[in-house]
Amino acid sequence: MDWNRTWASLLNWIGTIFVVNIILWLWEKPLLGERLFKVPLPKGRLNLFLFGLLTFLIFITVAGWLANIVFWIYNKNSIPTIIFYRLID
Repeated sequence: MDWNRTWASLLNWIGTIFVVNIILWLWEKPLLGERLFKVPLPKGRLNLFLFGLLTFLIFITVAGWLANIVFWIYNKNSIPTIIFYRLID
């Protein structure tokens, strides 16, 4: 298996999804995750931007991924969701 090709394809796929979500965000349409999995996201451009920024900051680390997986196993909201709604409320 050509791992370089695999990683290149994965990064291209992630980049494509990122660009599609930016376009949907600019048009104020539901993002891909919300459309595909019916996961509610905050409404409004600024709220979506803040939520996306929090999510990005949490998920750029392995510890962030692992912590969120534990939260999901126990059927709890993710860390970005908890932080976002504490900031907004």
